[in-house]
Amino acid sequence: MTAVPPTSQPSRQWSWADLTNQWMRLVILFTGSLTTMTPLVFFWLSLPVLLRQAGVSFALIGLTYLVYIPSTFSFFWAPWIDNQVKRAPRAHLTWILKPLVAMTVATLSLAAFELASGSAFVIIFLLIMLIATLSATARIAVMGYSVAAFNEAQRPLASVAILMGAAVAALIGAGGLLLVHAHLGWAAMVATMTALSACGIPVAAVAPAAAPKLRVQGINQKASLQAFFRGRGIGGFLVFLVLLGVGVGTAFGMIPPMLVESGYSTEHIAFINAVVGFGTLLVGGPPAALMIRVLGLTKTLTLSLALNTSIFVVCAMISVTALGGIWGIVIVAVIFMGLSFLDVPSNTFFMKISDRGQENTDLSMITSIYFLTSIIGAALSGALVDQLGFWATFAVAALLTACSIVALNAYFRRTRLKT
Repeated sequence: MTAVPPTSQPSRQWSWADLTNQWMRLVILFTGSLTTMTPLVFFWLSLPVLLRQAGVSFALIGLTYLVYIPSTFSFFWAPWIDNQVKRAPRAHLTWILKPLVAMTVATLSLAAFELASGSAFVIIFLLIMLIATLSATARIAVMGYSVAAFNEAQRPLASVAILMGAAVAALIGAGGLLLVHAHLGWAAMVATMTALSACGIPVAAVAPAAAPKLRVQGINQKASLQAFFRGRGIGGFLVFLVLLGVGVGTAFGMIPPMLVESGYSTEHIAFINAVVGFGTLLVGGPPAALMIRVLGLTKTLTLSLALNTSIFVVCAMISVTALGGIWGIVIVAVIFMGLSFLDVPSNTFFMKISDRGQENTDLSMITSIYFLTSIIGAALSGALVDQLGFWATFAVAALLTACSIVALNAYFRRTRLKT
């Protein structure tokens, strides 16, 4: 888990091919994020809207997030991917390509079933479970590629490329696909989502392999899950990660049905999800990367957590569902902005502490735990809204993110990690 300085390597002149390859590596991060995130964004942000419009309770909508839990088990096969990467330079790309092909087929299969009650509803959620698991597997390779192909100084840029892919996924998955469903139906929406999943396949097929790795201590050791848990200060880091994941999941789980309760139409919700989600992710990410260069990772991450805590406190103090109109859009935009500002420093932090000898394993463990705790938070948010109201979800989220700041700084003090 602790970073080990590379041995010295002879300097060389950069060629035009080097520059082209580096841009192509950013492209694979962008498209990998876009194609794996678009279906998940639709299922996470748009599907709850359709369910709430159909009269499904908040508690049941919250429980539907549990369908993503199997996708968090992808860390079990991450060491196998790591060990393959050590033998074959293009293994990262192979493990982006294979899940994308399978995910495209699984997504297309959704067209055979209408979103309805009974057996079709169950089959759809089983397919969503499969798609989410395939997406998580591809993201293991995308995140591992970001560590292997970029040095420490370049990783904020790599984080921005991944965030830009997520931003476009928000534009399409949370907005465009919802409009397609509203006007053309379920089958047309599934066909569109399938085409988007397939667009990443040719990019992964022709992208350059990660740059030759600098030799680091332990790079010839076999990757394992045990090595992750032997990292210095791992207990404190996991406390931070759980607090952050549950906090973020609790805050964002009920935003889609909250928009329905605020009286917005399907078209308005699609606009809010797409334009506001895309715009804030696009605007919030690059300044966070710049702040990392100016203030350092530790201060930027702490400030982003403090910003999100403040946003959640404000949302808990006001009646968000009574706002409606432009003010409701402003509130959602501010919430999305806080998330986008947090995304870059948190991803950069995860890259920083990952062992470059088994980056796929370490990053998959981190992202799996983060996603699993976010799912738990989202499921919890449904029960909180049903019992207490929307203010309770934001109050709990604020408390948890505030505690995560304390846990993060305790981790930095204990490990003396230089960021």
